Amino acid sequence: MADYAAQCDETVETLLRYSREDWKVVKKSSDVTIACQHIPGHTERAYRGVGIVDAPPAQVLHYVIPSNDMPRKQWDTTTKEWKEIERIDENISVVQSVTRAAMAGFIKGRDFVDLVCSKRLDDGTHVCTGLTNKKFT
Repeated sequence: MADYAAQCDETVETLLRYSREDWKVVKKSSDVTIACQHIPGHTERAYRGVGIVDAPPAQVLHYVIPSNDMPRKQWDTTTKEWKEIERIDENISVVQSVTRAAMAGFIKGRDFVDLVCSKRLDDGTHVCTGLTNKKFT
């Protein structure tokens, strides 16, 4: 069996390392800043949005983490459905998601299997990530 907790810890550490590096602001409004940075060793860029939400972290995560019984369906129109394949513990699950076609069919609907992790750090920060294309055994 894959060590999902170790994969989550490794990804959180990588995200924290990236978060300390310079980000290029690509869009800014009065409420939200969107920034990107190149991921070393990859052709992709990482994007992040920063804003203030007047709610406790647990409530925000309730609206963000994908699950059929979560309110994310109310705002995420790109995803057609989610199916929790396996619940590892209260912070880690394996989730299949099916996306809708986008850009008039230019981007076809796709299936993903994600390792979804949420972790509360010692300083009170919450990190939530979905690891796609991980090897699940």
